[in-house]
Amino acid sequence: MTTILLYSDFRPNISILVDDQMLRVLAGTACRIVYIPSDSDTKRRYFSKVVDQYAKLGITDVHYFDLGEEFDAASIPTLLACDLIHLSGGDPVRFMELMKQRSFSEHLRAFLKRGGVLMGVSAGAMILSRSLGLLAIDEGPKSKSGRRDSKSSPKNSTLKFLDFEFYPHFKSDEQTSKHLAHYARAQKTVVYACDDDAGLMVQNGQVTSIGQVTRFEPW
Repeated sequence: MTTILLYSDFRPNISILVDDQMLRVLAGTACRIVYIPSDSDTKRRYFSKVVDQYAKLGITDVHYFDLGEEFDAASIPTLLACDLIHLSGGDPVRFMELMKQRSFSEHLRAFLKRGGVLMGVSAGAMILSRSLGLLAIDEGPKSKSGRRDSKSSPKNSTLKFLDFEFYPHFKSDEQTSKHLAHYARAQKTVVYACDDDAGLMVQNGQVTSIGQVTRFEPW
């Protein structure tokens, strides 16, 4: 069985429902986690917060793996032996640059094939979808340049593990909803928009909503 978890956010007292689902999925495993940041976190500023969050969930075996400055190809076999790979939030465009630079898609596919759990948070969830076109939507995630235009996020610049698109940090406001509905129809794709306390679980292609999730249809 292949399992992918998509988080809008991963924070204490926010992602409770998705955290509970993640713990259920990991039940019976050693709960060994490998965290991959969207860009190098040499001072472990963000990683330390993630470690603290996992500790609150009773998980203490959490490791850092860098696709950027500290990349170590010799560590990949150890990475693939973990139970869950956590793809961080941040800049999805930069994340994909590193994924391509390291030809990392094949390793993640092998990890899923052997039964590992793949988890994406915000940007980490977006790069698993079919496109980064949603960066053009106001109030959505943006690249470090601050731009939200489609030129900074070409359609082919994702891992394409999923056949839909994911929009995190959704506030359910009328304007954004209209933009997302229009985008879904124009691009002929399903869009899942998640509040910060919500997410998705995809098992063998079957999508399950967790918390407040809005689905926009391609018609």
